[in-house]
Amino acid sequence: MRRDLPGLLVAVFLLASCGSSGGSSAGDAVLDAASADGDSALDVAPPKPTWAAVPGATMDAVKQLKGFACGAGSLHVSLVGNMTEGLFSKPVADESEFAQVFTGVGLLAMTDAGVLLAQYGGQNETSSLTLVTADGAPTDTGYAFEQTEIRALQVVGSFVLALAKDWTVAEYMVHRGSLAAGTFEQLGKRLNETAMSMYATTDTVYLLTQMNEYSGTRCYHAAITSGDTDEWVPCEGFPEYVKYKEGQAFSIKAVLYGSGSSVALWFRVNDKGEEKYRHYVTTGDGVWTEIAGFPQKQPSAWYHDGTWLYLGFEGAGSEESLYRAAADGSVAPEPFGLGFGEAVDKSGPVALCGMDQALYAVWLDYQLSGSVVTIYGL
Repeated sequence: MRRDLPGLLVAVFLLASCGSSGGSSAGDAVLDAASADGDSALDVAPPKPTWAAVPGATMDAVKQLKGFACGAGSLHVSLVGNMTEGLFSKPVADESEFAQVFTGVGLLAMTDAGVLLAQYGGQNETSSLTLVTADGAPTDTGYAFEQTEIRALQVVGSFVLALAKDWTVAEYMVHRGSLAAGTFEQLGKRLNETAMSMYATTDTVYLLTQMNEYSGTRCYHAAITSGDTDEWVPCEGFPEYVKYKEGQAFSIKAVLYGSGSSVALWFRVNDKGEEKYRHYVTTGDGVWTEIAGFPQKQPSAWYHDGTWLYLGFEGAGSEESLYRAAADGSVAPEPFGLGFGEAVDKSGPVALCGMDQALYAVWLDYQLSGSVVTIYGL
């Protein structure tokens, strides 16, 4: 999924690849302290923590941000700059600057062995996956498909999942692989509908597609162990924004993200020419619960830590540039961006990830000549 901006391309990837573990966040630590009297943490309004720039985690003259991930005590960014490009990493614990560890750029996902980088291009427009370890050593994972572009990437347990488009026939498929075995195979049948987003739990893979016969979004799911002849099954109870006739609200833009078995979703809905945004959560039981109260703007970043949903928005004031809400609906969306820079025009948070009970956000200060990227921590 890619957002095109004048002079800047920001590739927004599935944030499940940022190390979503379903654990507690820095915000939870504040809640725990506030609920020492025995009340539920979600029943107490805690003081809002303040974001702070991570020492050394700033890069300027950035043209394209392709990927962001965190894990094993380090932050990783994949970007194209005015003078350089590649995969850059830095430990959180010291004040060292980002160092280039690999020359390739693309989507990122964390594994126990290092960061996984999806690349696309070359003479035969080939997609590949490279595992880059902490010392910068690259390892070929065995993934190589010509005329096939990876659109989303996620690591679930021992599985690597890649949502890809086959440009030769304009079909979409999911590849499931094992880094240990170095093998990849197709999961479920191919789809001729445009696939927009993917999220997987430990046993189920979810896909969002644009419908062919109507203007609308369709949700499918399949077992994570499915073979290439298994059917994708429609998601039970999925919110229907489909234009069957004039005047009906519909959506052809939607994103999945999640933590463990909790799956979150946002829609951009066209309602009689007016653009609206809708947010939902499910635990796979066929019930999609709407979370109302987020700003009526398209999110620029999203993350689910198992308890909270976090959504970022460009062009807002510092505190209003990030909102959070309880995934179970018990706490309505509230501003959560204290400490960020002032967002002007296209500036704001563009990626989020969690690591070691801390939350990290990529703040992009948009500039035509080359934007500045700063990573904040909480």
